[in-house]
Amino acid sequence: MKPTSYNKEDYNWWIDPAVNSAKQIVPFILKCFPINSVLDFGCAQGGWLSVFQEHGVKKIIGLDGEWVDTKDLLIPATSFHSVNLTTYQHNPKDKYDLCICLEVAEHLDCCISDSLISNLTSASDIILFSAAVPEQGGQHHVNERPPSYWNDKFSDK
Repeated sequence: MKPTSYNKEDYNWWIDPAVNSAKQIVPFILKCFPINSVLDFGCAQGGWLSVFQEHGVKKIIGLDGEWVDTKDLLIPATSFHSVNLTTYQHNPKDKYDLCICLEVAEHLDCCISDSLISNLTSASDIILFSAAVPEQGGQHHVNERPPSYWNDKFSDK
């Protein structure tokens, strides 16, 4: 299901903020944890993954919808998998050192919340997660929740 409110300009606008944020945070993460593989749920063009790759992380995989134009990827096309995040089921045998899901959950219907958290926790024991809070607003925000909501979901897993 493609969010009807997104277009190529939206995705292109997100590249710089994603990469700039990652350039600040990735070195800190790598000092704290031995990260050799990263899975990104809702990676868009792979901005965060590209920074992990610049820092020597060899195994990077990004998941996002078919609307991502692979010509715009910041990561190798072989590292990108077009999936429907509302129906995706992660194979728990396929583990990563880190799983990222940044500003994605608010775009998925609330009935997907448990499935999303199950996917994240089955992919890794270390998860970098953020989601829009109530009244934050944004395009196609259908599931803005307080951090305590997501904390409870993670605690259940």
